[in-house]
Amino acid sequence: MFEYNQFDLFDFLNQIGKKYRQRGKETYLENCPFCEQNRPNPSDHFSFRTDTGQFNCIKCNTKGNLITFKRELGYEPF
Repeated sequence: MFEYNQFDLFDFLNQIGKKYRQRGKETYLENCPFCEQNRPNPSDHFSFRTDTGQFNCIKCNTKGNLITFKRELGYEPF
């Protein structure tokens, strides 16, 4: 069973070169990798809950966890 660790999230985001910023328990990506890959203006519509590892995009309604995120981007989750 996968046990979430917030450093797994940060390590993965750094590994794939995604820009992010922290605000409280939220980690915001510069763009949603599922609906806004080529959008030039950063926004706060895609975020991870740092404490649980759950992500959500409020524009395309994509949701999941770190394993789902890795799989959707074509990476092996473990």
